[in-house]
Amino acid sequence: AKGTLSSGGGSSEGGSGSGGGGSGNLRSSFGRFLAFAGELIGQKNFVIFAMISALQTFDCALGKNFFTIFMDLLIGRSLLPSTKGIIISASFLLPWLGTLVLSRLIETRLSLATVVSLVWYVRVGILLCAVPVILTLGSTASSSPNVGMGAHDPHLNAAVTVDFEDCTIFSFKGLVALVLLANRVVSECVCRLMPLVESDLIDENTYLSPNRPQAMSATVVGTANFLSKPSQSLGPMVGFALISRFALVDVSAFKPGQELRLTGTEPGSMVGSGVNTYKGHTVNAPPDVAGAQVYGVGALFILLPLVVVGAQLLLWQSWSLKGRYLEHVKHQLSTREGGKGGGKDAGGAMV
Repeated sequence: AKGTLSSGGGSSEGGSGSGGGGSGNLRSSFGRFLAFAGELIGQKNFVIFAMISALQTFDCALGKNFFTIFMDLLIGRSLLPSTKGIIISASFLLPWLGTLVLSRLIETRLSLATVVSLVWYVRVGILLCAVPVILTLGSTASSSPNVGMGAHDPHLNAAVTVDFEDCTIFSFKGLVALVLLANRVVSECVCRLMPLVESDLIDENTYLSPNRPQAMSATVVGTANFLSKPSQSLGPMVGFALISRFALVDVSAFKPGQELRLTGTEPGSMVGSGVNTYKGHTVNAPPDVAGAQVYGVGALFILLPLVVVGAQLLLWQSWSLKGRYLEHVKHQLSTREGGKGGGKDAGGAMV
């Protein structure tokens, strides 16, 4: 039997054939894929989007995996467990609410490219505002060894009691929590705006290939996601290595229900509090250890995202799928489809 390949995606149709025919179809399909991949790589906006998407996937994976760890290291038990639970729950809910607000803004006032840029600049502002907060927290931890970032697990040392001194969101530790939450929410909002950017990218790919019988929407999205997928694993691995190296935290010792501890300290030690237990006795560790840990965590929390966002903003400057060019693409596609639909920018009105 004869097998044919559809122009839209290279899936075989027809009856069952011999092994040689199936192999020929496979080679033909793979050839089509390579040709389409080469076509995408030749499109500047696709390459820019693939790099931005990889950076954003890395950033979101890092935030998702280390948000609660940052909370434990920088805040410890200064906040009530119920308060920390509300903050962690809000980190999953608020990005969706923020995306709804941004979507409405894109629909009524600003273009998609403008909103994405604004969100990145807002995040840069949040990270810069976090610098004095981290410096103050590190200075406090260094000068007061008993005021730190964590507390003993009561199951490890029954003689130590947990005292929630700063148990309100309006305390200094509450400010640290709000900065962590704001950074996480803004980062997730960017992740949720990426599909809108992909839709414009699909339109441009269709516009640049007028002889193609049908759009390759799924293939464009799948190729972009395939290129950014390694960043999803790279984010936690890089975070694990950096937090162990610079924040002096033995992440491998973390288990549910237990506190993280400083690298090299005895099991049962406090997290960055400057207080350790040795053979059943409580002893004070050098106070600069707690401050060094705060600065190490702060560097991971601030500097690494700043590098990522800075790279994204630089790449975004070369993004040409906006303004009049995007309007032209939409208009040409509308004309090509026989005037069905409008040539309105899917990203909203132009600014």
